[in-house]
Amino acid sequence: MLTLGDAFADKIEENFDLVIISMANFIRNDHDGKALLTSLKALDGRVKIIVLGAGIQGNPHPEKMIPSNLQLIDFFNSRADIFAVRGQETAKWLKKHGFNNAKIIGCPSLYVYPESILGMNYAAARNRASGAKILTAGYLKQMDKGLHLRGDELIKAFKGLRASYVFQDEIFGLPEFQNRKGAFHEGRCEVSRDLVEEWLKTLGIVDVPFDRYHYFTETGSWRQAAMAHDVFVGDRFHGGVAALQACKPAMFLCHDNRVSELTRFFNLPALSTAEFTHLGLCRAMETYLSDDAEAKLKERYVSLYNRFRALFAEHGLKVRPLPERFRSYDESKAVAENALADAPGCVKGKEDSPGGENLAGLKSDLVNRLRGIIGR
Repeated sequence: MLTLGDAFADKIEENFDLVIISMANFIRNDHDGKALLTSLKALDGRVKIIVLGAGIQGNPHPEKMIPSNLQLIDFFNSRADIFAVRGQETAKWLKKHGFNNAKIIGCPSLYVYPESILGMNYAAARNRASGAKILTAGYLKQMDKGLHLRGDELIKAFKGLRASYVFQDEIFGLPEFQNRKGAFHEGRCEVSRDLVEEWLKTLGIVDVPFDRYHYFTETGSWRQAAMAHDVFVGDRFHGGVAALQACKPAMFLCHDNRVSELTRFFNLPALSTAEFTHLGLCRAMETYLSDDAEAKLKERYVSLYNRFRALFAEHGLKVRPLPERFRSYDESKAVAENALADAPGCVKGKEDSPGGENLAGLKSDLVNRLRGIIGR
């Protein structure tokens, strides 16, 4: 078994001021935190630690969790300078089990390109709905008795539409692809359509509605591909994030608390695959990508972005302000505390308006003002 050398902490302290750890949905029954916990304990507090993106998955029970994972959670709670979690559900679970230092920030990936999210135009996407090019992702993965149910439902939901499918980790469950010549074109980040459909036929699935199949080894290519589409509609949260980062609207097909926690937190459009199938693309876009939905998302985002900046500023770290063209809304002093004001871990930005307690209390003219800013 490999062990850390005696100089591990010395080298980390010598070369780094800060360790930032992105944890995603590690609060679950089957996660083993031993390796990471051993490394962090070896630092002995000599380097600051920030944890981002921690989230709950499923319905974990402490008595069923791997002990090292509970110890890792306790370490983050007691020793991290920032223990940031994805949403209210995670914060409530942590508080229930005695971990009281979590700060709710959502997923940090959504703060990387604020100008893209604030620059989205839902109306433009709706105008192209009848012939929209859709980017999607989900669960095209083989189970014991055939295709994963959510993958099968996704295929049925997209019948008659034009879509490109993005594989994520499910592609590694298809060992027959790994050594097949021509299975993957690295330059195009494209998986062979013929081989995918050949595999799906062995599961009894024909007439698949996807024109292309992608797998991306880095996110820049993913965003570039998203730009060639009109909208993301899919069953993977970060598939939608790639689209949002490329200034493209996203509708999230929501089936578990990993996705629902984040879509609620950011006011992102979320619906079930069954509802999307029932509505169809055009009606779904009219319903979930309305002008009102766009305004609410952007109001919420401005407030959350400012809180994200404020939290990091408390620890001496600078996050760039919103682009100049989006600051008029900021300067109006109308950025209000949202519905999470009383939730554990809420961070109040220093520039928040002193009287604002609830987004529902914002005057309608603020909505119009925000639309005017975004439309510039």
